[in-house]
Amino acid sequence: MWQEKGTIFQNIVPGVDGDMLVDQNESIYIFDPMAPANLQFKPRTVPIEQYQAEFTEDWMNDSGETINRETVRLFRTSVDSDPSLLFSKYGQKSYWWTSKDINTIYILVEWADATKKTPEPAHLTFWKSTNKGVDFKKIDWNNHFLGRGSSIGMYFDKEGVNGYIFVDKNTLWQTSDKGETWRKVYIPHTDAKRLPYMEEAIDTATVDEQGNLLFALFKEGKTLIYQIPATNKETDLSQIDPKYQIPNKRLLSMSSVKDSKGGLYLFYINCEDEQCTWYTDVDEKYKGKKNQPLRFSYFDGGKYTNDQSLGFFLPIKKVYSDASGKMAVTLEQPNKPYYVLLLSSNYGKTWVAEELTNTNVVSDYVDLDNEQYWQNRMFNKVYMAKDIFK
Repeated sequence: MWQEKGTIFQNIVPGVDGDMLVDQNESIYIFDPMAPANLQFKPRTVPIEQYQAEFTEDWMNDSGETINRETVRLFRTSVDSDPSLLFSKYGQKSYWWTSKDINTIYILVEWADATKKTPEPAHLTFWKSTNKGVDFKKIDWNNHFLGRGSSIGMYFDKEGVNGYIFVDKNTLWQTSDKGETWRKVYIPHTDAKRLPYMEEAIDTATVDEQGNLLFALFKEGKTLIYQIPATNKETDLSQIDPKYQIPNKRLLSMSSVKDSKGGLYLFYINCEDEQCTWYTDVDEKYKGKKNQPLRFSYFDGGKYTNDQSLGFFLPIKKVYSDASGKMAVTLEQPNKPYYVLLLSSNYGKTWVAEELTNTNVVSDYVDLDNEQYWQNRMFNKVYMAKDIFK
């Protein structure tokens, strides 16, 4: 199944939680959302038994200063060639979005001064490229404190026109002009406990084919799906009614069906109580608790079709889909070399699974058009599997 393509990033170590994208010319883009500070030691000039390690600069001894120098990076490269650094800014959290042809790239960067004794809200900056990352423009936030807080996700429609940034648990920034101007909107929120391995104040979100935002909250034993229209001009939507109410289910992922008919792909777990969570072995009090398996449904107008158990107990990493009904879903067990690729070619009616139990994957990408699955593995070895739907 696998073909070794070669090595990327000689002497560069991308972050483990990075993102990968491969274009039609097999140029590889690696988004590194948080690279650690570059710490260097003074060379040894005495015998090893007398040597005491010292940093080359004083700031390297200060943990706050090292956090301040964590970096968001974007590279473009190809196998067995030197990478190009397209973007590099200090930041401790970040998100990116690209158009299908990768001509347009948006990057959201969050940075907070870790040396402050009293923590302050983080600063958010939004960067935009319209030439495949050759250069980036920093967007002016109209002189107001846009993005002072913790970012929890950035979403755009397929054209990159209508976009949404979640900040803290009840604030949304909305754009309808490709990120040039933004407006602040207050939205509903929940105090439900987060699912394991997830830190977002929402369970999941997506932008539909008309550019509207859909996001899911879990409250009192049911999932509530809210819609923010692309044409919205209101500033306070905190009391809006949900578009859908789904009892006894909690969503892990939601994505718009790319056929302009308004359907949704839902990945969820059934709920046995109002908390509705996955139990992990990390917390001793949950040991022995039985988890609910991951389930899938095609959801359209309040009706479920293709509803079925997928049999796995792994968090979803990413969902890919196209207008022809092809779907690819990557599942990953954090901190363990266990990955699953789920594939469907008929809108989720049937699925096949490829389990990868001993592969240390740094980042991966599914190319639905060419039916290829790419992996950047440990030591920056790139592999590609062809004809994954056959």
